[in-house]
Amino acid sequence: MNLEKIFEFKEKIQKELTFEEISKLYRECMYNEYEKLKDSDSIHMYQITRGCIDIFNQMLDGKKFNEDYLRGAIKW
Repeated sequence: MNLEKIFEFKEKIQKELTFEEISKLYRECMYNEYEKLKDSDSIHMYQITRGCIDIFNQMLDGKKFNEDYLRGAIKW
C-alpha cells in the first residue's frame, strides 16, 4: 500500500468533489468489491457500511434520526 499516493489522491479528491460526491464514489467502489463476494456475512457488512455512510451524509445535512431507527438501520 502506497500511503503517499493515497494522501495525494485524497487531497486532490477533496479539492475537486463535495463530501456527498466523495461518499458516492466510495460507495460505488465498495459495490464493485461487493459484487465479487459470495460470503453472506461480508455481503451484510456491505449493506451496514453503506447504510452508515448514507446516514452520516444525512446527519451532515442536518437531519435528526430517531434512536430506534438508527439501531434498526445498522444492526447486524
